[in-house]
Amino acid sequence: PGREQALSQAMRTRGGLTAQEQPSLADVAREPGPVSPVEVQPVPGGRTPAGARPRQGAVEGIVLHHTSGTTLNSALSQNQIARTGYNYYIDRDGTPYVLAPDDQRMNHIMPPGSSARIPGAWPSLSSENTIGISVVAQNDADMTDAQRNTLRSLTTQLADRHGIDRNNIIGHGDIQHTRERTEGSLSREFREGGRRVAQRGGTATDVSPA
Repeated sequence: PGREQALSQAMRTRGGLTAQEQPSLADVAREPGPVSPVEVQPVPGGRTPAGARPRQGAVEGIVLHHTSGTTLNSALSQNQIARTGYNYYIDRDGTPYVLAPDDQRMNHIMPPGSSARIPGAWPSLSSENTIGISVVAQNDADMTDAQRNTLRSLTTQLADRHGIDRNNIIGHGDIQHTRERTEGSLSREFREGGRRVAQRGGTATDVSPA
């Protein structure tokens, strides 16, 4: 059976996954498998992003997050209060929403050199040159199958649109020790083998690094 089928079975039989068994957000997005185009909707209520400003330079990476909450509305309200947020949100039913277009940078990760950053982890990536995608979920194990499918498709679309090296698709926990390590930690095969996923004929495929 496929990876998602096995994970679903584990959830049913054991009542949940341990931290070691949970698929990370970045693992889900980079997992080889069929992808389908998704149509992104504007956020409800015509909200405008707080803290956004024009991006200076190209998009070089994608950082995956979870909101640590249960509703899209609460996540969007947090953006207005804290002026932090993400370009895209994926709701519980898998619907993707855009709060800020790709040419707008959002405050979603701490800058390089911050004490919150893991030394040596993707030092060239910052909020300035990355797109943030956040899944409306308490944690990785709380994601729905619909969210996983949309996350894979949306991430692939954005990476193809901007010509992003798939080794720069990362999770928040990969670059900040202040976040849960499972919030997007990379799988061993990507960390050690440096493989990436490329879009070919509508299918995400494992290829060797260039």
